[in-house]
Amino acid sequence: MANKPLVVTGFIFWLIATGMFLAAMLTKFWKSLLQQAFHFNLFENCVSSVCVQAGWDPSSVGLAMFVPRILMLVAAFFILLGVVIGLVGLCSDRNKCCMVAEGVLTIVGGIVALCACAVYTGLNHNSFINFGYSFYFGWVSGVGYIVAGALHAAGSK
Repeated sequence: MANKPLVVTGFIFWLIATGMFLAAMLTKFWKSLLQQAFHFNLFENCVSSVCVQAGWDPSSVGLAMFVPRILMLVAAFFILLGVVIGLVGLCSDRNKCCMVAEGVLTIVGGIVALCACAVYTGLNHNSFINFGYSFYFGWVSGVGYIVAGALHAAGSK
């Protein structure tokens, strides 16, 4: 029998983490230079209000943007896979097994998101860069997914 308070709390954490993850991926302030005249996210480079796609060639984008981008997309894959397995579990007799698998995949997605933010920090750390709110949303979403996954896995017992 599932522990409903843990599952509901995990779902609330999952919703918050998903909002933060989407905000991290879609907003344009992972880092900024010169009082936000130049700002960047994982996919675009902006000068004032004019934004240009960063591209997918690692040699032109640079490792500082390419590696965190790939890691965030891998995190999204694990999180979405966990959602699919969780939904399959709701419609089948293997609810407990699917909840544990969903929790583990959500935890893995959160860890990968934290790794993406850590790599971004390590590759972009100097005195001229200010990390923006989108970057911090990435950190919060990683922690939120880890907590949500742990609550889902624990609530399945």
